[in-house]
Formats: sequence, structure tokens, C-alpha cells
Amino acid sequence: MNLLVDVDGVIVQYDFRCLFKKYFDHEELDNSLVYAYSIEDVLGVPRNTVTAMFAIEAPRIPKLWVDNSTDSLKYLRAQGHVVYIWSKRAHFLGGTQPLIEWLNRSEIPFDYAASDPEELPNVAFDYQIDDSVPKLVENGLSVKHKLLFANPWNVKCRNVLNLFRLVYSWKEIEEIINE
Repeated sequence: MNLLVDVDGVIVQYDFRCLFKKYFDHEELDNSLVYAYSIEDVLGVPRNTVTAMFAIEAPRIPKLWVDNSTDSLKYLRAQGHVVYIWSKRAHFLGGTQPLIEWLNRSEIPFDYAASDPEELPNVAFDYQIDDSVPKLVENGLSVKHKLLFANPWNVKCRNVLNLFRLVYSWKEIEEIINE
């Protein structure tokens, strides 16, 4: 099966408490209090301020990993599944090749990587796993099953059109794929 996987919020996480302290001298917000996908909406700051923060932080090797993410990716690849990475992090790194280098340095298992959906091979994806509703539902890609990885900024999403399934862990994703 072809699996399309996002990085941030799915495989790794930013430590927002540290970032908010470092860039905004504000330590009362941790990851659990980030209630919207848009950090600028949470903090009430200009978008370019958040963009500048991510431009500095994106190249760093992750400190926070989503539980079992890399083990699950290794397991799924060993079962013959093909892992495609599509991450907006690439825009902060300078494109697809720097993203590939970052994935390798971070020891994240994958087969293909892209910074934009247009760069992905023309294949049908069996599963897409992302923490962003717009990336799941507005990408123009052929995807059979869309899984929204639960995070504080998306768990209250109502999914009124039933376009995706909310998942809470990589073990749950393994079970779904193996059904």
C-alpha cells in the first residue's frame, strides 16, 4: 500500500512551551493549549513572526517524537508498504532535497519525499495521515482513506462531511492499515 504521511504533528512535534518562551517570552502555553492549527491565531501575532520562528527551528533535529512513529513506519515499510512524505516543513528548509537530507539526519524512515503534492509520483494513495484538515481534504490527490492525527488543534473538528477518520496513535494506524 502507498502511505502519504506528514511530518510535524504526526511523526515529530515542536516543543511549543520552549518555543513560546524563547521567541515570545511566554511560557504559559504548552502543546496541549495550542487550540488552532494556526499558531498566529493562538498567540495573536503576525504570520511573518511565526514564519520567522519556524524558519529558524525547522532545520533542527527533533527533540519531541510522536510515540511509536518511527517504529511504526519501520514496521509498515518492512511489511512492504511504501511511505511517501509530504511536509510543509520543506518550505522552511528550502525545498525537497533539503527535506530529504533532514529526514535522513533525523532518521525518519521513508521511501519518497516532496515539498508539494505536485512533486509526488502519480500514484493512488491508500492512506494519508496528517494533522491538517486542509491538507487532507483539499489536496487534489487520489487518496482512499484519510486519517487525521489527533492533536490539541484538531480534536474538536466536527468532520460534518465524514471526509476522514480521527486517529490517536501510531498503534491505531497500524491496526487500521492491517484490517
